[in-house]
This record gives sequence, C-alpha cells and structure tokens, in this order.
Amino acid sequence: VLSGVVAAAVLIGPVTGKPMPFTELLSRANDGHDLARAVELLKGNRRADAGLIEVGERFEQSIAKREADRTAKLAEVNAKLVEELAEAAGKTDFVSRAISLADAMRSAVEMQILSKDEDAFMADVRITRLIRDTEAAAREAEAQGEWMLANELFARLSALLEKEGTYKDDVDRLNRRLSMIRLYAPEKFRELVAEQRARHGEDAPPPYNPYGDTYEEKLEPISARGVERALQHAMFKHVDLASRGAMGPMLISGLDALETLVTTGELAEVLPGLADESARDEFLRFVHNQREQIRERQEDPTRGVGLAELNMTISRMLSVNRFSINLYEQALLHEFGNGAMSALDTYSAIIWPDEIKRFQRSTRGEFVGVGIQIEMDDLQNIRVVTPLEGTPAQRAGIQTGDLIREVDGHSTIGFTLDQAVEVITGPRNTKVTLTIEREVDGETKTLEFTLKRTRIELPTVRGWQKIAPGDETEAWDWFVDPDAGIGYIRLTSFSNHTTERFDEAIKEMRKHGLHGLVLD
Repeated sequence: VLSGVVAAAVLIGPVTGKPMPFTELLSRANDGHDLARAVELLKGNRRADAGLIEVGERFEQSIAKREADRTAKLAEVNAKLVEELAEAAGKTDFVSRAISLADAMRSAVEMQILSKDEDAFMADVRITRLIRDTEAAAREAEAQGEWMLANELFARLSALLEKEGTYKDDVDRLNRRLSMIRLYAPEKFRELVAEQRARHGEDAPPPYNPYGDTYEEKLEPISARGVERALQHAMFKHVDLASRGAMGPMLISGLDALETLVTTGELAEVLPGLADESARDEFLRFVHNQREQIRERQEDPTRGVGLAELNMTISRMLSVNRFSINLYEQALLHEFGNGAMSALDTYSAIIWPDEIKRFQRSTRGEFVGVGIQIEMDDLQNIRVVTPLEGTPAQRAGIQTGDLIREVDGHSTIGFTLDQAVEVITGPRNTKVTLTIEREVDGETKTLEFTLKRTRIELPTVRGWQKIAPGDETEAWDWFVDPDAGIGYIRLTSFSNHTTERFDEAIKEMRKHGLHGLVLD
C-alpha cells in the first residue's frame, strides 16, 4: 500500500550524509533510534509528500504504543511469576510443586519474549534457579512414569532454551513414548490427558470414541520388506549423511524406540505380551545385545554397518518377538522405522500406509470427500469452518458453524480431528450421511445430509475479494488498488495446481494494467 509514495522517497542519512531511502529508515525503526529523525527530516523537506509524513507519524505513534503495552505486560507477567515461584516454594507434594513450576516456566517464557535484553533476563538468579528446579522435577517425573507431567516440564524448558536446544532430545523422547500410547492405547491416553488437565484446574476432554480408529487397521499393510526399503532409501539419499554412512545411528535409534515401546507400562493392557516380565526381559536382552554389536561394528573401520546389518536386525527382531513378547509384528516394524528415521533430522520420516491420503491431500491439493473444512472447537465439537465452493456439501446447504454430531449414525463425541477426516472422506462415488446441529433463530435444529463423495480440489491461490461463486480466476477481484494497478495474490499452500492457478491470475491482472503485486 505504501509503494506509491515510499519507494521514491529519499532522505539524507543522519550520520553519513548519504541519501537513505525512507523505507530503510522505517525498517530500522524498531529500536526507535532512526524513526524520529526520519519524521523530522520529512517535516523540514518542502518537497516531502504530506501522505508520507502522515504515514511516518502514525508509525511513530504505533511504535510508542507498542513499547508502552510491552512494558505494562512485562510488569504484569513478572508479578505473576513472583506469585508462582512463591507458590512452588511452599509446596511439599511432588506433583503439586511440579505443576506450579510448569506454570512459572510458562510465565518465564512469556517474559523472555517481552524482554529487550534477553541475556540479562536469562542471567536473572530467579530464572537460573527455576531452570534448575524444573529440570530436576522433569527428570523425577519421568523416573516415576509421569509421562505427561515430564513432557510438559521438558517442553517448557525447551521453549525457554530453544536456541541452545538443551532439552530437545528430552522432548523428543517423551513425545515418542506418548505417541505410542496415543496409537496403541488411545483410551489410556485420554485418561492421562484428563488427569493432567485436572491438575491445572481445566475441564476433562470427552471420553474416547473408538469408531474408525484401531491401530490394527492403521498398521496392517506394513511389511518388513517395506521398512527395509524405506530405511535403505533414506540412508543413500539423505543429503548430509549419505557419504558418511547413516545406517549405524539409524539402527541404534530404531532399537532405542523398541526399548521405549517395551518399557511403557500403559501398553500392557492392549499388548498383553508386555505384561509377561520374563518375556519382556528376553526381548530387552535382544535389544541391548544387538545395539552393542552395532556400536562395536561402528567403531571398527574394517567392518562398518550397512544393509546386511539392517536386514539382520529386523529379522532377529521378528524372530525373538515370536518366542518372547509375541507382539503384533507391524507394531514393532512401525516403531523401529520411526525410531530409525528420527536419527536423521527433524523432517525426515516414513509416510506410513494410513498417512498416505493425508500426505497426498497436502501435496496434491486434492482429495475425495464432500468438500468441507473442519476444526475442533473449544468444547471438542467437530465444527464446519467453511463448505468449499461448488462441492457436494456447499450445494446441499451445509453452512459455516454447523456442528457435525454423527457420521453414518456414529456419534462424533470423543473424536479426534483425524478420526473425523478419515470417516467423512472415503472412496469416490460412495455416500456418507452427516447429522448436523445448527442454531436457527435461537433454536437448535438437527439436520441430516446424505452426500456423495467426489474429487475435491483445494484452492491455493486467492485474490483480494470474491466477486462471484467458485474459486476460478474470474471469481476474484485481484486488485487491492485498481487505480495504481496494485494486484494481490494470497498463496494458502502449495500443490500440483498452484503454479498454473498463479499464472492464470497474473495473466488476468495484466489484462487490466498490472504495475505492482502484493504477494501474501
């Protein structure tokens, strides 16, 4: 919006005497040391644009207000931190004290964001003591099997020391264990979440709903050969590690994940083999011995670790499993594969069979469904964000704000968002019935819609405002400032169709005199 007046504005720099664009002065104005000088120079320049002077003054006022708001908020959060530290110091019960420390850490993170001098803040004796006490509580919580509590404490420590990455491995380790509980024992996971929320005085989540959400269905297509090929591909294709040989660290990390699986007591109810102590010890002996053998080979330059060791580890894992804990083989392969990939980097992962549809939806920008975007609201309801233009849901009359109460007669209470997506989407040309709750003139109405699933393209290129139904090029007003020829494009995500739609939008704008573009 400023491009018409700012781009041509040139001022004399306050120190060097050389011309300095006003845009550069504005960009340096966050510290406030150049903005006042810029506005002063503008006011004394007879050729300065009045609109530009006004923009500078408004920006100066905005910076001043922001600083006042920051100072006030910092004082407020500091008072809260003092109160929470005193509360933690006065508690003798371990869990209660740990919860108070977690609350204090949350305030400390907020103070860190608000502070101008981060080094001075981190050197504050209150903060160093809080970090020390919170780490001790986190490690004690993990030792006691308090996974949720330990995860919260380590997560807050990691947020405060994000640049250093001090607690990243701790957070990853706890997240891995909790992910296993969520997958194999979702009902138990809900109980843990409810317990932790109650400790903070928050409402419990709704009870777990198992419809369309069993780990056997998700993992059934997994095979040993598929995991071997995925890890082999990762070893040879990873940019940083391919030349140095990544298989050793990958196998060790995969075995670490198996140890986590076998030592997570919450899984014994759904994976009965874990309840047998002697069988569990037998499998753990295999894990420890195999891990030690791989480490020895890594340290021996004449041997090394490669594909043979990968195949041997998986083969032994499945063999020992059969005469010890006798777990569902796909579960072992799933956790071993996830653990192995975690040795590479944060973003490398196996796309498992049950995740392929979601992955393709995000990369291709299309899916088979009824054409609604949904979210989980604060009360854990499945809520319609918007029906997409020209889709079965939009044509049938589903509206923004509708609550989806049932899918094919099954209640959605206790659903996760992924569950809802999985049961609403499905094969092309099949039907799904949604029971909708809608507020009409102060009354709650229940409506039923039977919709046929079809191919839905997710729009990724949007203009300034809608002028017609649909998401095609002609449906948008592409100009934020038609007189100046300033166009506007918003990219919501990237898909197979994004480049084509982007080019079409640019072509349409050029027909009407495009001189500049705001790319959002």
